[in-house]
Amino acid sequence: MKIKTSGLINYWKLFLLRYLLLDHGVVDLGICLKETTELLKQFLGLTQELRLKNVSAGVTDQTAEYLLDRYKSDEQGFINRVIDRKLTVKDLYSLLNHPSIPNDDTNAHLITDILSNLIITFDFQQSEKKIKDTLDTCLKSILQTKLKTHKRMPLASNFYSYYYQKNHFIKSIPRYLEECASDVINLLEGRDGKLLGEENSRTTFLETLLLLEREGIVTITRMGVAESESLSLTMITIKVNDFFKRSAIPQKTTPSLAPQLPKGWGLVIDERQPKITNFSQVVFTFPNNWSNKYRYFVCLWKNYGQKVDYKTVYEFESGGQTYPGREKPWLVNRRVRDTLTKLKGKLAKLPINIEISKGFTLTIE
Repeated sequence: MKIKTSGLINYWKLFLLRYLLLDHGVVDLGICLKETTELLKQFLGLTQELRLKNVSAGVTDQTAEYLLDRYKSDEQGFINRVIDRKLTVKDLYSLLNHPSIPNDDTNAHLITDILSNLIITFDFQQSEKKIKDTLDTCLKSILQTKLKTHKRMPLASNFYSYYYQKNHFIKSIPRYLEECASDVINLLEGRDGKLLGEENSRTTFLETLLLLEREGIVTITRMGVAESESLSLTMITIKVNDFFKRSAIPQKTTPSLAPQLPKGWGLVIDERQPKITNFSQVVFTFPNNWSNKYRYFVCLWKNYGQKVDYKTVYEFESGGQTYPGREKPWLVNRRVRDTLTKLKGKLAKLPINIEISKGFTLTIE
C-alpha cells in the first residue's frame, strides 16, 4: 500500500483513520453535521484505498420513523434502502454527488436528513491491519515533516515541533490529572491547546495526540466533533498510560544537601519568553523557550552549584535524544560547549557565571 510521503493529507482523512479503529467498523456521519459531506467523501476515498469490504449504510429505527413520516415520495428509492440499511457504495456516491435542485426543497432536505443521520458499517476484522498500517505510515511522515495536514485553522510557518509539544505535555499533564482526579481527560481543540504548548492560531492538536499515542504515552478512547458558528473542533478523550501517570505525579523528596540558589533569584518559565529575576526584577530575558540555549540553562539551573556533564545537558528535556546519537561525542560536546559559551557571554554583566571545565557549573555571586 503506497502512501505519499510529501505534501498534504486531508485533516478529516487523518481523523477518520483513527476513528475507524475506535468503533470497529462503524462510521456515524452525525458526529459532525457541518462536515458530513466531507466525512463521506473521505470515507469513500478510504473505501477504495483500503479496499474495505461489505460496506453498507442505513439509519436507526427512530430516524427511519422520522423519514417515513416527513417524506411521502422518493423517486430514487433512497428511503427504503436506508431504512433497510442496504445502501451500497454506489448509493453513497449518488448521495454525495446528488445535485441541488433549487425548485425542489423537499429533495434537498431529504438528502441532508439522510446524510446527517447515516451510519456506515464495513468488515472491520478484514480491514483493521490495513487501517493501522496506513495511519502509522501517515504519522511517520508527519513526524519526519514530509507530510502536513491540510489545515482548517490558520497555521504560522514556524509551527511547533512535535518534540516541543511532547515535552510540554509531559510537564503540563500533572495539573490536568489533578483537576480531573482521573487518568481519563476530555480535550477540546483550541481550548486545550495549551496542554501541548499551542496557541489557537497555530495548532497541530490532532496530529500531536496521535503521535503521543503512537509512543505509548496516551491512549485515545473516544473522538468527536464540537461545532461552533464558524468551526468544527475536534474533541478527543485520552487515558494517560500508567507509566507516564506515575511519572507525572509529584513525588515527595528528602532534604538535599546540594547547593541552594541565593535568596531572591528566580527563573520565570513563561510560555513565550522565560526570564531570570532578582527579587522580582527582570534581569535577563530569553528570546524563546524552545532553543538549546534555554534548555541547557534550565538544566544547569536545576542542578545549581553542581557540575553537570555533557551527556546530562544534551539529553535534558530533549524529546528523546540520546547522547551522542549518530554523531561523534567530540562534535556534540563542541556544540553544547559553544552554545553555553555564547550564553555565558550574554550573562557577563550579571553576577551569573557558567564555569566550563570538563562539564558545566552554574553559580551566582
